[in-house]
Amino acid sequence: MRNIILFWVSSWLVLSFLFLPFSFSFLPHIGIGLSQLILPINTVICSWFGVIIRESFLVSDSLAFYSTGVLLFFLSGIITLFLSRKGKHLLQTTQTVFLYGLVVLLAYFLIRYGLDKLVGRQFYPPASNTLHTPAGQLGKDILFWTSMGTSSFYNSFMCITELSAGTFLLFNRTRFLGLILSFGILLNIFAINIGFDITVKYLSGLLVISCIVCLFFYDSRLKFLIYGKVSEQVQPTLAKTWTFLLFTPFLADLIASYWQNPPNESGKSYSVQSLVTGADFIAASEVTRIHFHPRGYFITENQQQQFMSFKLSEDKRYLLINQQAVSVSITKETLLLKYGNDSIEWKVAEINLDKLPLKQDKTHWYFELIRE
Repeated sequence: MRNIILFWVSSWLVLSFLFLPFSFSFLPHIGIGLSQLILPINTVICSWFGVIIRESFLVSDSLAFYSTGVLLFFLSGIITLFLSRKGKHLLQTTQTVFLYGLVVLLAYFLIRYGLDKLVGRQFYPPASNTLHTPAGQLGKDILFWTSMGTSSFYNSFMCITELSAGTFLLFNRTRFLGLILSFGILLNIFAINIGFDITVKYLSGLLVISCIVCLFFYDSRLKFLIYGKVSEQVQPTLAKTWTFLLFTPFLADLIASYWQNPPNESGKSYSVQSLVTGADFIAASEVTRIHFHPRGYFITENQQQQFMSFKLSEDKRYLLINQQAVSVSITKETLLLKYGNDSIEWKVAEINLDKLPLKQDKTHWYFELIRE
């Protein structure tokens, strides 16, 4: 019974990863195609809850994600029942394939998220407008992301931990240690995603369950850690050649992902000193700060610390207001918006974001240093 349940859960996990609409840089987007294939079924199921998933079924933690998980759970149950009755000779081989598929997937995601922290794709420095937003107005997910982005030490620590765990998983001698480390890391991430309402709960949950399933194949070592007793059990091993072949496509995807890395910055902020001319296409007189978001947005902030954002063109010379292109030009002291014969001109001063308290990436080793 134990082996049957493990096979059922393992097959469900492998199918769940296959149907996960995860965007790779090099590998084909199989999950997106499979998700579109079962979209009619998911549409019906989600409609029972009054949810239309026409546009959201590829979005992380959408109801379609959970609907897919339920469908695949029953499908994997049918596969397990069929093999347990008609193909028992295939159970062990298929289980081994599932096991190493999960190990490689765990290694890929851990190494990927470790590298994301190294290059600043995850927990990047907070954007200029976020640095000026009161904490009470931030959602819990943005507040957590912002706080994490201010600590280079913690990001480096997590990077090393995740890279180490992911690398340990790829070798037979260190796989058990890698699974122990991975379980602690992934359980913490899953708890963070729940506690701070971050929309990666489904994926992080799959990773935690995958780690638990893989650990079941090392239960003799777990018993030794807990009870100090050694029981005989053949530990699963995989030839280095096969490990290399399985991980090579994922390695190629990692290389493609980080070949061109976007700059790691907060953007720029300007305080408005005075309004020179003001047209009516923006409430110019109420603007107190102007922010240039690093991902291409022009953001105004008024006296009530309310923000309005406008998409910038790639060369950052134009922004869109009511689907109309408005030219943007800025000098050391002047910021000018121009649309036809109308224009808005502010006298501005650039804010040194690096001097803001939140941008001070320091560690105080004793209390008196904090008071200085």
